[in-house]
Amino acid sequence: MCCGMANERQSDGGATRLGRGGVHGADADVVHAGGCLHLRLSMGGEPEQPGISDPRSGAVHGPVVLSDMHAVGTDLDRQIGTVVEDEQRVVLGAAPGESLRGADDRGVGRVLDPQLHDVDTAAQRLLEKCVRARVAHQVQAGGAQAFTAIGHRPSLPCRWRYHCRQREPNRWAERADAESRRPSEPDRGNARAGRKRMHNQNGASPDVVVIGGGVIGLAVAWRAARAGLLVTVLERGRPGGETSHVAAGMLAPVSEASPAELGLLALGLRSAATYHEFAAELTEASGRDLGYLRCGTLAVARDGDEAEALEREFVMRRGLGLEVRRLRPGAARRIEPALAPTLRLALEVPDDHAIDPRRLTAALAVAVERGGGVLRAGAEVAAAVVEDGRAAGVVLTDGERVSAAQVVVAAGPWSGQLEGLPPAACLPIRPVKGQILRLHDPAGPGLLAHVLRTPAGYVVPRGDGRYVLGATVEERGFDLTVTAGGVFELLRDVIEVVPGFSELALDECSAGLRPGTPDGAPAIGPGAIPGLHWATGHHRNGILLAPLTAELVVSALLGEPPSAELASVAPTRFAPAEVHVR
Repeated sequence: MCCGMANERQSDGGATRLGRGGVHGADADVVHAGGCLHLRLSMGGEPEQPGISDPRSGAVHGPVVLSDMHAVGTDLDRQIGTVVEDEQRVVLGAAPGESLRGADDRGVGRVLDPQLHDVDTAAQRLLEKCVRARVAHQVQAGGAQAFTAIGHRPSLPCRWRYHCRQREPNRWAERADAESRRPSEPDRGNARAGRKRMHNQNGASPDVVVIGGGVIGLAVAWRAARAGLLVTVLERGRPGGETSHVAAGMLAPVSEASPAELGLLALGLRSAATYHEFAAELTEASGRDLGYLRCGTLAVARDGDEAEALEREFVMRRGLGLEVRRLRPGAARRIEPALAPTLRLALEVPDDHAIDPRRLTAALAVAVERGGGVLRAGAEVAAAVVEDGRAAGVVLTDGERVSAAQVVVAAGPWSGQLEGLPPAACLPIRPVKGQILRLHDPAGPGLLAHVLRTPAGYVVPRGDGRYVLGATVEERGFDLTVTAGGVFELLRDVIEVVPGFSELALDECSAGLRPGTPDGAPAIGPGAIPGLHWATGHHRNGILLAPLTAELVVSALLGEPPSAELASVAPTRFAPAEVHVR
């Protein structure tokens, strides 16, 4: 997750088309209705589907009459007629069945190139108006073809290429019927997307600007949009491309419980309890599979010292009322046969699960946009805007101002670098480096079914033969170097517990940055100035706490009374204490 992002959305009203979608650049089409001959002109480069050359029909010897174009005027009619006659001479000069690709292609271009540039822009626009007005008429007697729309760009000083292909009348008519809406109109099957484009085009100020398009920022934006707020997400890179992209996806409040962090444990348990419903709603909203696995977790000990420490962990969790089972080595290996026979002890945590963060963030991005939110990739935030003592939006690095009544900072480890805020309103967020590996089993799934935890790291199965192995914890600032030592230690420790991992294929070695705070708890909720909200500092628990963070932040955005959970994670706890001097 990172500051800023600019996503240029292409509306449905781009370049108009003649019976074929996806035509780019300046295009013109000359159609012979009887022989279905289509001459396509595309600016620069090769045709869209290189290597495909449809044989010409032999029925191209009839005269070409563009009867519907006489109303344009004799001058333009003369120009078009000359173009068609020259094109016909070149076509008829080829043997039946030959393709005009290659040398013949260049021959057509030499004949038509100078004449096509003579058709001026005003005449093209007039031609388009005429053809649209008579879209249902025949181009030539005996040939009933339906036009979609003919669009021309102004003549440009560029090189043209041409190729001919057969047109299938039934597909032409179907496409004309399907694409007959005006380019400026929203797709009737996706009216919500049309409204989003209108918001962008009209420059309407959003209610909320979210800085950062990682799992936290996207979850907040999705829930805010569902609550009826106009939301814009600003991501400097691509959504989910930083911390969330590297995360393993453990949902493990019980496995990571600590007596020193009971407040964080309570948050984790509550968020984990809502995850199944959250995942179901997101799957429905996005149509995407999240890779959510209710697989449980095994914590294992390799030797006597680790077994004693794991026994203490078992007693502590039972004392907190958490569900956990103590397993002897034989029982653990019956659950996971791939475990090494030297195993000394194991704990089973049935309610700690896993999810694929990459699928999760992709689904959230889709859900945000389908819900009416605006997602801008490549829009890097330079500073917050504070006016009259409250947050009023942000300024991007290119100077653009994005005004909003409320600002949510969800920029992960970069949250502490946000400029424009008074010192008392800033938070001490720092990056915590972690190296992580991704592997797959060529034999397919089955080596591990549970999340596996050791004192040195963890393994998260994806359920399809892929595994995530992590992770180091390093205080090295914003360094993202993957080191040989880090990779070696991760592999050595897991192979000692699951020897079969030595046979897996190594797919990816990467490093990410977790957002850390001085006390290890996240910062969620209203900040020190009105209109400013924080959703950052989640360290190792960003994926787990995403549903609850979104719920708490959106509640604050709507002006609802703060919940009890916010007390332990309030961003204002980091505000400097006032010093009274007598």
